[in-house]
Amino acid sequence: MKLNLSSTNYVTQEDAFNTHDGYYCKIPEHSLMKIIQALHKDSINSPVIVLDSHNRRICYANETARTYFKNPKLVGEAFDDIIEVVAKDFSELPLTFLNSRWFSLTEKNFEWEENSYILVEFKEPKHFPGTETLESWKNMIAVMLHRFRSPLTGMSGYLELLEDHIEGDTPQKYIDSIENGMNHLYDMMDDLEVLYHIPTKADEKESQSAGLSSIVDQIKTTYAEGVRTRITYSSSTQETEFACGAKNLKQILSLLVQNGIDHTPKGEEIAIKAESNRVITVTTNGAVIQDEIAKNLFNPFVTTTANNLGIGLTLALLYTKQFDGIIFLSENDLGKGVQFCICFPD
Repeated sequence: MKLNLSSTNYVTQEDAFNTHDGYYCKIPEHSLMKIIQALHKDSINSPVIVLDSHNRRICYANETARTYFKNPKLVGEAFDDIIEVVAKDFSELPLTFLNSRWFSLTEKNFEWEENSYILVEFKEPKHFPGTETLESWKNMIAVMLHRFRSPLTGMSGYLELLEDHIEGDTPQKYIDSIENGMNHLYDMMDDLEVLYHIPTKADEKESQSAGLSSIVDQIKTTYAEGVRTRITYSSSTQETEFACGAKNLKQILSLLVQNGIDHTPKGEEIAIKAESNRVITVTTNGAVIQDEIAKNLFNPFVTTTANNLGIGLTLALLYTKQFDGIIFLSENDLGKGVQFCICFPD
């Protein structure tokens, strides 16, 4: 992109700003702010960095970026030396973990006075429920659990009394059907109880590294042979120990595997892959997820199947966040399948 903003035709070193070890940007600051406003559609309060495209050294960083990097002298630094990009080789969403938060990165090229620059934007990943939203859901769930359990307990007691006073197979069949429905309600409430009680941070005892291969083997044993053979594991790295408790990683992957089983035709593969010692992908070849569903995928009660609360992916997200990780939909294409990507900080 070539920008035609009014400026002086000649910029001296004295006009430049953010000098650092002899390195300086050749764009006056007032002009650069216009460029950022033109290219950066989101709030200027998010981190923004400008690079020299020839050497990818930082020639401008806004105050928010300097705060997140905890470095007031970012200018002159080699960008690729101070930022580690995660998932860039197998996802359309390059990520970085910065100051205990995940950001997606976008780069936009522009020219100024025949010099080439890159605007780097740090954005919070979309389609994730925020902390306040999740707390609101938890508060609502607490009310639901309290309101539902009491009448269900009373109904169970009445059913037991009925069983003592009925004769014949037909009435018993109806009572059995009611009991099955109530047991299903109890199961769903137990799932909600789990969601409600997940702590923000994992217990320190659960924070040891976890070996992925053995965890996948454990998950397979919970399924019948016909399903077990559909679950595959591969690795792109020799390092498959993850900075996540083994119990938690098993819970995360079990939820994703079950999600795959619920939404893919019988016989289709559910492929778990260690992309690195920080990234795991789970890929299926089922139908693509509709856009409206995909936008709210990690919110509770989002589901396309009957008899399902739609909290599995919310649980997976919360377990991942316990270790400052993130999980997102990295592929949703009819030809490539549906892929979830789990990333952990270094």
